[in-house]
Amino acid sequence: MFNFSTNYNENISLDEIAKAAMTSRSELCKSFKRTLDTSPKEFLLKYRICQSMILLEDISFRIADIAEMTGFSSPSHFGACFQKYVGCTPLQYRKNI
Repeated sequence: MFNFSTNYNENISLDEIAKAAMTSRSELCKSFKRTLDTSPKEFLLKYRICQSMILLEDISFRIADIAEMTGFSSPSHFGACFQKYVGCTPLQYRKNI
């Protein structure tokens, strides 16, 4: 069963999330939009960014490792998403914490 807090780093489809929630894809999307004003995909992306911010506090992890640990397809994809949502690169964030 899918659980955002433990499976957020896996490549998970909307169908799998809907199945875990015992609903249809369309109902899942409607429920996310109605309740959280976002899509499941966007929610998962933001959750991954939040988890990466916690991991960036530990300097023993390389940024590329954090990208992989949080489910991003590549360090560059991670960096672009992080920049979009946080407003700086992961390295800049790490330097400022």
